[in-house]
Amino acid sequence: MSYEGEEEFLCANGHYHCIGCYEPRPETCGLNGCTEHMVWHHSIDDTNGYFENDPATYPAPLEEIGFEDIPQTDHHGNNYFTKLERFKPAEGSAWYKLPTPEEEAARQAEWDRKQAVFRQHADQYRIFHGETLLFHTPDLDEYEAKYDELWDTGEYPNLQGFNPWPEHLREQE
Repeated sequence: MSYEGEEEFLCANGHYHCIGCYEPRPETCGLNGCTEHMVWHHSIDDTNGYFENDPATYPAPLEEIGFEDIPQTDHHGNNYFTKLERFKPAEGSAWYKLPTPEEEAARQAEWDRKQAVFRQHADQYRIFHGETLLFHTPDLDEYEAKYDELWDTGEYPNLQGFNPWPEHLREQE
């Protein structure tokens, strides 16, 4: 059975959106000309149905914070208004705060910086935990033994090992 569900979003103005789980996620609102970014997200997993004790299987609770009157005109020329409600996540609910575009750009820049640290040319085998260099050696057997030793301690779940660049690639730089 494949995953089934919906994705709920709230923009910065509190406009609510609910889309199918396989539809593209909206970046901005678009309701009534709103250009705000999405700031809240909740996934509804209804693959196996709804379970009373599992908030991930039904829509997350919302609190209404107001509404907008949207002017409309019917086909007879009569004017009327429709109500566009605005919401915020209810206290203690399962809503997840999305990163702002600025936070996402900073996260990507930090990721790129770390990758540059790890991929810099080296004449030695290196083992990192995060950005911390734990061990380096020019000997492959020594490197593999140390990697296994560190891995077996269980203290370093995110070990990253890097080999020296092959000589022919170093010459191309």
